[in-house]
Amino acid sequence: GINGKLFYQNCDLILRNSSAAAALQDRTAFFTLYSGMFALIQSGIVLDDKKILQIDLAQKFIEQARIQGDPVHICRALAMHSLSLAGLGKFQAAIAAQQQLEQIYCADTLSTALVREYASDRAAQNYGYSVIWRELCGYHKEAA
Repeated sequence: GINGKLFYQNCDLILRNSSAAAALQDRTAFFTLYSGMFALIQSGIVLDDKKILQIDLAQKFIEQARIQGDPVHICRALAMHSLSLAGLGKFQAAIAAQQQLEQIYCADTLSTALVREYASDRAAQNYGYSVIWRELCGYHKEAA
């Protein structure tokens, strides 16, 4: 738990502050780091009761994915962000992140790549969650 958290935090510190990292064309090291840390949190190995770490990870993930410009990673990052926001009860913010994802995501062109990169298509899964968030916010027509 604590060792895993420190390992990921130290890796992130090195990657974000390294002069060589600023010039990286391929940002996949960041994506692996953030997705792995998120998995440790989701599985309860690393504790993050207030979801501060999750929100921070998701924001960093979005930033790096946008630098890379690959919609596969941007979709994964936005799905992570919206799920983290919803976990805090911030459903309207989660819906806003989902709406950004919906502007990019196309199952026909991205689902296979998401599964290849992350072993599942979290962007597609997020659509189901977003229906629940919309319902909780009273957006009954939009949730249907």
